[in-house]
Amino acid sequence: MCVRIDAIESNATLIEQLPAIWEIPKTTPASIVEKKRADTEKAYGYKGVKDPIALKAKAMENIIFAVDQLTADQKYTITYNRSEFIIKCSFNQEECDLENDFVTYLDPTFGACFTYHSANESRSISSGRAGPNYGLRIEVLVNITEYLPTTEAAGVRLTVHSHDEQPFPDTHGFSAPTGFVSSFGIKLQSITRLPAPYGDCVEDGKDEKFIYTDKAYSTEGCQRSCIQKYLFDNCGCGDPRYPPYKTNRNCPVDDPNKRSCINRQFLNATKQSTSKDCTCKQPCRETVYSVSYSAARWPAVPADLSGCPIGLSPQHCLLYKREQGAMVEVYFEKLNYESLLEREAFGWSNLLSDFGGQLGLWMGVSVISVMEVLIFFCDLIFTFLGIKRHKQKTNKLNNRRASLRNSIRNKTDSNKVNNNVDYDSMLENHDHQH
Repeated sequence: MCVRIDAIESNATLIEQLPAIWEIPKTTPASIVEKKRADTEKAYGYKGVKDPIALKAKAMENIIFAVDQLTADQKYTITYNRSEFIIKCSFNQEECDLENDFVTYLDPTFGACFTYHSANESRSISSGRAGPNYGLRIEVLVNITEYLPTTEAAGVRLTVHSHDEQPFPDTHGFSAPTGFVSSFGIKLQSITRLPAPYGDCVEDGKDEKFIYTDKAYSTEGCQRSCIQKYLFDNCGCGDPRYPPYKTNRNCPVDDPNKRSCINRQFLNATKQSTSKDCTCKQPCRETVYSVSYSAARWPAVPADLSGCPIGLSPQHCLLYKREQGAMVEVYFEKLNYESLLEREAFGWSNLLSDFGGQLGLWMGVSVISVMEVLIFFCDLIFTFLGIKRHKQKTNKLNNRRASLRNSIRNKTDSNKVNNNVDYDSMLENHDHQH
């Protein structure tokens, strides 16, 4: 045990400066230490786990949580840099510029990753030929002697994506082993979808919940954003495997309550990412790369000693490269690409054409038929009006006849004439006169 003694500022002796044993503050009680240890073990999740594979998986998860608590500078300090990882590089038979052609970003699972031809570059890089010699060729040194005990495989992880899209090597990546030349032939596929009312794609699905703020929208990024927001709303912190939600922090590695909440709520979070509260729709424009993989033993002969430690013989250099290094080739298999375009199944012209065709087929309706129907209705209207006018004229004529009969009867009665009078003949003569 060490006791701190401040500098003597008076004439007191050394004995007087030494504190009495009862004046020394007590250390942390053993019960608190044991509780802290128990909480840490509970947070790490090792208790009851005996399978080696499960233990390594849990250890890798704990490392991700622990590294997330470091600052960005501390993370870059404990990772490889470009010159340590990339030994040789060429694109289209021209040497790469490691400082300008690659952009470094930190992945929670794989650490430092290096993106070739990212959206931050001002110059355009292109290749006019297909084949491995005209693509990207990289010789890397993985240095397996510095691997952690949790690392189960030796090699590199590669993912092919658009230059403005966030890469997800943990889910969309390919593994290239050491001691082999891994060839990745890619084909480009351009997809164009229709928005509403024909489809449900989005031009730009980025909103305030999207955690990959400097990257283009993608369904994978949207789903991870929904999960992270749900975990923060229910646990008060996020999952370190994803970027933090807004300005909030991710969960610490040694908090058992937070870790338990993350594990418990993660399944609900994945369901939440497909609910109405967080709908991740397909982008209206998307570029997809299909990848085919092949491998061959590398190096073939111990001729090239570059990249090996000084003093190694050619045979030992060959073994060293096969154990510590790998060659990766990424190239276009073909210079053409596939374009998938969504178009409306029935436009207005198709709708009117099909509607008219169906009417013509089932009802015999055509332009002439429509005109005949119109003429029929016109004749019907005119006939109805003519019948009405004829009826009015007949009624008027009958009224005149009745009036004339009454007039003749009155005259006959007044003259007291007993001779018979032919009223009908008189009415007919009167009608002819009118």
